[in-house]
Parts: sequence; C-alpha cells; structure tokens
Amino acid sequence: MPPAVLKKFALKNAREKNPLYFWGNIRFEKTFTKDLAAFLSYCGLGGVSAGLEVATGSGLKYINKGTDINSIINACAAFKEAGILVHAYMIYGFWYDTAQSIIDSMETLRQFFACGLLDSSFWHKFVLTRNSTVYSEWKNGRQNDLVPLEPESEGSVKNSIFANNNLHFKGEESFEKFGRPLEAALDAWMQGDQNLLSQKVQKWFDFKVPEPTVARDFVEKQLALYEHENEKRAALIKAENAENLFWLGGTPVRCKNEFRWIYLMQEEAFPAGSALERLVKSGILASLSPQTPKDERKKAVESVRKDEASLKALKSLHGRGLVVLD
Repeated sequence: MPPAVLKKFALKNAREKNPLYFWGNIRFEKTFTKDLAAFLSYCGLGGVSAGLEVATGSGLKYINKGTDINSIINACAAFKEAGILVHAYMIYGFWYDTAQSIIDSMETLRQFFACGLLDSSFWHKFVLTRNSTVYSEWKNGRQNDLVPLEPESEGSVKNSIFANNNLHFKGEESFEKFGRPLEAALDAWMQGDQNLLSQKVQKWFDFKVPEPTVARDFVEKQLALYEHENEKRAALIKAENAENLFWLGGTPVRCKNEFRWIYLMQEEAFPAGSALERLVKSGILASLSPQTPKDERKKAVESVRKDEASLKALKSLHGRGLVVLD
C-alpha cells in the first residue's frame, strides 16, 4: 500500500461512509507520520504488516531496504497511537549475518515490544531464491560474499519452475541453532510478560552469544525525538497548505463554558467564546472532515485560506483532532 495511493483510497472510503475496514502490507517509512496514521485510522485502516527484517541500521542498508531504523520506529509509533494494529516480519540467517548482527536485531525487536510499538511479529529464516535480487546481483559479479552451492547456467534458470526456486548457500547451516531461541523469546514478548521483556537477550540462548551493541534505551530515545518532531508539525498549517488540513474530532459539544470532543480516545476541550467557536458555529470545522463532499470541503478550505484568524485557531487544534498531511 504505497502512501500516496493509500491516502486517496482512504479518502474515497471516508466519502463513501467507510464501508471498508481494511489492512494491508506497507513499508515502514518516514511518510507515515502521526498525522497521516490518524487520518488513515479515521478512514478505516485497521492494521498494517511490513518487513522490519533486520532491526539494525547497517543491516537495513545492506539489504537496500529503502528506509532506516529511526523512520521505522516513528512509523510504528504513529500507527500504534492511532489504534492501528502493527505486525512486523523479521529475518535472520542472511548470507552476511553474524551472531552479533542477529543479537543486535533481536535486542532492537525486544525494545519495540517493550515500548508497545508492535502487536505481533514472526522470525523467518532467510532463503536464497533464483528469482531474488541478490541472486541476480551475484550472477552479475556483485555480492561476492555470497556463495550459492547450486549455481546454474542461465538456460536452466529460465526453465526452472517456481517449486525448485530455492538455493542453498555456503554457511547457511550455521544459523539453524538461532531459530528456537529467537522464536521462544518472541513468543514471550508477544504475550506481554514484563519480566521476560526486560530480560537480557543473551539469556535466551544455551550457547555463547555476544552482548548487543544496541543501547538498551535506543528506541526510547528515538521516541523522544519523534514526539519533539510532532510538536513542530503545526508550523505546516499555512494558507498554501490549507487543502491538506483534515478535522478528525467529530462535532464538538457545548458543555457549559466550553466545547468538548473525543480524539484518539482522549477528551479534548476549548473555552466558549474563543476564535475556535466561530469555526464550529460556521460549520467550517465540520466541513474539513474527510467524509465531506468535495465541493463543500473546497469552500471550507477557501474560507480558511483567506482568514488568518481561522488559520491561527486551527493551529491550536493540531494534534487534538486536526491533522495536516504532507
């Protein structure tokens, strides 16, 4: 589900009154901001799955994942805050893997669960296939540290059927012993056992493994940066970006001297008599919601674009029901 297409699909779903509750495969990337995740959740997205695969910065670069570990942490945090279920695929036993890289990836995954960023995950052992990018690179003289044990001629590769697609490679048997400890630890983490979540990852193995080089507070520190960056997103609310504003807070209700509404399971409020009250009474705020018909929404956007006071008032609602999409 590419983000740009996903936004269009979600908006159409909202305008049709959310007939679909949907989920699908994504890539964890920086495009999935806190604002976009909240928007997608509002429009019917219930869950995502993606390949985290190698939970280390160097590992992600090695497999050309196209994203980085910090962006992955931010995306997972955004989805979880929006109430979206998150599943991550993990892989161990790459041709370049070492005990250290596996332990580092395992430690980072532990922190993901300890910080509540994942609902589920699964460890897959790497399998080399004839139709993979890495095998093509090896045939073209790259990936010199990969040594397939059954290299075939170009003609036989073309004639091979998918059922015979897998290849063995030198050193793969050395990773077999990691499977059960990785799975046992993951099962405990998914069950939410706090004692086992805080346990050092080395203790899951009955053979000697190195200590992680990943700091035990690595994910926590990135989450602090994530929160800091989100606080600055209100600066994106400008006249020229008004078409990217969406109100997800429903209809604020007057309660004595203030208006109240629920957003992401929290009660929000603003005082009656403020500039925000005009946005509610004029219907402009409601017209900025995703389900609003195009023409009606366009009028609301134009009204906001021409009124500096309205833009200023909307900035105070960012993160409290108002989102701005990139």
